[in-house]
This record gives sequence, structure tokens and C-alpha cells, in this order.
Amino acid sequence: MMQSRTGNGWKLKIASFCALILTSALAQAQTYTTSGAQILKDGVPIQLRGANGLHEYGVGSSDMNAWKIDVVRETIHNFQNHPITGNAVQVSGVWKHSLQNIVNDNRANGKVTIFCPFSWDARETQDNFFLGKNPSSSPWWNDYKTRYQAIANQFKNQSDVWFDVWNEPYHWDAGDPRGYSETLWLSDMRAMVDNIRATGAQNIILIPGSRMGQGEEVVVNQGRNLLSGRANLVFAPHAYEGWLLNSQSQIETRIAAMQNLGLPVFFGEYGAKNNDTMDVAPFLAALRARKVGGAAWIWKTLPKVNGVEQFPETERGALLRADGVTPNDVNNYQYGTKVKGFCSEARVTELVKNGNFSSGLTNWALFTANTGVVESGVLKLGTGSAGGGVSQNLTPKASTTHVLSAKGRVGVAG
Repeated sequence: MMQSRTGNGWKLKIASFCALILTSALAQAQTYTTSGAQILKDGVPIQLRGANGLHEYGVGSSDMNAWKIDVVRETIHNFQNHPITGNAVQVSGVWKHSLQNIVNDNRANGKVTIFCPFSWDARETQDNFFLGKNPSSSPWWNDYKTRYQAIANQFKNQSDVWFDVWNEPYHWDAGDPRGYSETLWLSDMRAMVDNIRATGAQNIILIPGSRMGQGEEVVVNQGRNLLSGRANLVFAPHAYEGWLLNSQSQIETRIAAMQNLGLPVFFGEYGAKNNDTMDVAPFLAALRARKVGGAAWIWKTLPKVNGVEQFPETERGALLRADGVTPNDVNNYQYGTKVKGFCSEARVTELVKNGNFSSGLTNWALFTANTGVVESGVLKLGTGSAGGGVSQNLTPKASTTHVLSAKGRVGVAG
């Protein structure tokens, strides 16, 4: 069934005879949460499309507005000493802008901020970076938890600030795990999530995969265990060779494996250049089809520091050329232009929460006797009472056309 309607408020009922009844509903307070496999803003499912930024070195995200970017994943180098509040300060000879000022600017430009630790202190050496490490075995593990609690305390009442617990943990080669196991992943993720939650912060927390972020198998196998007793978790794999060398169909299948378990997905990083140069088109098409968001790596280059170019576009595949305006399409399958097109598209907003029943009857209210049960993501309506079914209040935007679609099957003719 399919219907269009322009209006201010609906109430949706799915009954045994497929009746639809539309009535008014009250707007909800602004906040970011999760429900089943969906990320919600103001209680409405959203798909955020954005980029990784480096605003710790220079606040200002207004140049992202032309691309309609609505989320920025912000790196935190020198996690130990990065200023949380106040004005920009010199830290080990580098000017760093406070996390709160980064958030204030992103918020003024309508963007969600995701913070992620990249390096522990000022030493730009391999042993100082978070990537590839087993978190609980790192030498700064306890200090890291203390530091993240300080950050969480600052932002726990700012719902548009999300916490990515660790950048690209665990060794990339599954054949050389270096102590990694799914048991270790689950233990580490529980510890990092619970550490943040101990402050009272209910902000969305991003959970990385294994194999430097690209492995989602552990999410499929252990994600529900991590979610037990915890809320507002988003599973955030990274997509480079481990994903972009797949076909669109293969990528969709891998994403669906997480979503079908009621796990919300957001790609914390994806990019055209890593060890290989790859076409992002099939990946972006899969994100569209699965209604999943992500943050492309990386927005633009930085001024040279001590004569060294930071994240040069020719090596790291920045989205913009050095002029800060032109999409970077140099030897990368038109990466800049394709991501710009993806981010600039109108978002598909789903008003129905848990519309695929991946979380059982969550968000749905039963009415009349002998109504519905959910089995394997399928709502089965009872036959013993005419008009039985489930209902949900919706709050669509005024002066907007909405399309309602559903499909069903009659188990017994007549």
C-alpha cells in the first residue's frame, strides 16, 4: 500500500485489515538517541552525511555548509592535554582550539560533532597513536579513561556531541591478531562505554569494529551482547579496502547483517585512498540503499607545520583541493565530486520508528485483543478480533508531502 499526505500530525495504525488512521501528535524535545537499528533526532529517524574535520587546528565549519554536511567527526591529537574549554592555546608548540569552541562553531552551522581520540600526547610517533592497539593493553589505558570522563562531564548535557571511544583499534591482519579476540573486543568496549556512562552522560557513543576499524564481524557476533543493559550505542566501522573493493550488493549485505540485529550503523570513516585507490560510488550507493550515514576522510589539507604538510591531499585523499573550494578529483575516481553529491542530496526522513520491527514491538502500541507478535522482524497480526493491530504516533513537518508504504501477506484466504 502507498499513500501521500501533506499535514501537521498523523497517527499510524496497522491493523489486520490494513486500515490507516491519521490524527494529531505532539512534538518531542530535541535530542539524539537510537531505537533498534535507527538513529533518531527529535524521535525521528535520520541519516547524517558528513566528513572528518581537523578543527582542533582551526575552528570554522561554515565552509562545509555548501555541501550540506550535517556531521563532523573531529580528531583529537594529544588527547592527554587537548584543552576542553577556553580559548586556543599552544600545546607543545602547536595551537589547539578547545573542544567546546569546536562544538560551538559546528552547532552554529547545524552540525553534530563526534569526538575521537587519535594520539595520546604530543609525540607524533607510531607508538603514540591509538590506531592498531588493543585498548586495555595500551600504556595509558587508565589515564585515557580518566581523561574521557573529563570530556564526557563537559558535554553530557549536549546531545549533539557524540563520543567515538577509540580510533581504529586492533591489528589490521586477522592472521596476526596480536592478542585480539572477540572476547577482548567485548570487554574493552564494555569498559569504555561504562566509563563514559559513569559520568551520567547519555550521549550517543560510537563503537569501532576490529581490524583497525574495518572488521564488522565482531559487531554481528557480539553487538547484541554489548547492547545488553546499554543504550544509545552506534556501531561505526571504517570503510577502505576492506569495504570499497566489494560490490554494492556485497556492501549492502554486510550492512544489513548488522541492521537486521537491531544495531544502528554509521561509518566513522571512508575514503578513496589508503593503500589502494578505490571508487567510492558503489559504497555510497549502498549507504543510500540502506539509509546509513557516514563521515568521509578528510575535509581539507592543513597549513604546513615546521615545513611538513599535514594530511596532504595527494597522499590522504582530501575532499578539497589546496584552494579550499574545489572538490579534489585528482587520480581518485572523482572522490571529491562524488562525496559532495552524496552529502548535498536531500535526506530521506523516516517518520515511522522501528518500521521494520527489528526491535520487536518497541515504539508500537497494541490495540484490541489478540493482536500482534513479532517473529524475525515480521509483524504477525492475530485473526481472532476484527480491527486488531498496532499503532504509533507520528509528527510530520507541516507543508511537506509524506509517502507511507507497507507490505503484507494474508496467511489464510478468507
